[in-house]
Amino acid sequence: SIDRSSCHFETINDHFEKNISLLSSSIMEPSFSEKDLKNIVDKAVAAKKSEIGSPDYAVNQAVNKIYYDKAHPYVLDAESAINEFNSFQREDLVKGHKELLNADRVSMAIVTSLPIKTVKRILEKEFSSLKSTPHTRNVVDYPASSKESISVVERDIPTAYIKVKIPAPNMTAKESSASRLLFEILSEEMALEIRTKRSLSYAAYAYTGQGQIGLGVFSISTPKPKESLDVLASILNRLKTEKFADEIFEEYKRTFATGYFLSQETHSSMTTMLLKSYYYTGDVDYMYELPKKLQQVKASDVQELAKKILKDFKVGVLGKKSQVNSGLGSIL
Repeated sequence: SIDRSSCHFETINDHFEKNISLLSSSIMEPSFSEKDLKNIVDKAVAAKKSEIGSPDYAVNQAVNKIYYDKAHPYVLDAESAINEFNSFQREDLVKGHKELLNADRVSMAIVTSLPIKTVKRILEKEFSSLKSTPHTRNVVDYPASSKESISVVERDIPTAYIKVKIPAPNMTAKESSASRLLFEILSEEMALEIRTKRSLSYAAYAYTGQGQIGLGVFSISTPKPKESLDVLASILNRLKTEKFADEIFEEYKRTFATGYFLSQETHSSMTTMLLKSYYYTGDVDYMYELPKKLQQVKASDVQELAKKILKDFKVGVLGKKSQVNSGLGSIL
């Protein structure tokens, strides 16, 4: 990802030591042959070219132009990535790999039933040569606010693609759990009101991303953008002004908790969450404490957060500007 990179493998306990040895060789002493590098670059370029042709990419680029300032590290576009890939040399890869081989930058999460002593012995054997050098992690700040609110890519297509972005609490913020619940509620309400009840869209949802900074996203694909935006505006207004019924709010919390526990069922997903928790918070408690923190969130917490962050929307549109303009006023 933008903040961090990772690799993982899954194996049965009987083959753990052998596969850790293979993993260690791959990480510590990769060959970086010219042939392998060319194949990887060709695949990466092909994937980026395919990405450019998708509506999701186009509308995301549209909103990013006004959400992020040009110098922000999260401003990534496929065209720039292709240029970087094509100019990439083996020496660049070797240099970058050497910088990454730093115990101060590497974390490892293992979910296994093997005895902890056995795991430690194997890891010390394979990774003891990894030395630590002081490293300062890059700090990512929230983007500077832009005066522009709307970015439209004019295209004569029957379906309008709309993506809205706002700043939201990050992973270490006090309102982190309330924010995750808020966007879960928003996504369910959008699916219910825009898709199920009115058949205005086949894809209407919301989500939040939490890392060094937090991001809130609303996405709608629809042949009726004005009507869809009007419904979205009514959902946002209702969340800010109307009190939740206790039983409905508790049902939202149960639904969110169930989804969270289901997402942590596999060892693979658990290691991913453990590493993310450790990377952003400095320990793994976040993963274990999230359900407990969720239970402490009150309806008033979610409503206050809604009032605080559901504003200053940056809207990206792919489609006919004339179809969308009349509906944008309802949320801006």
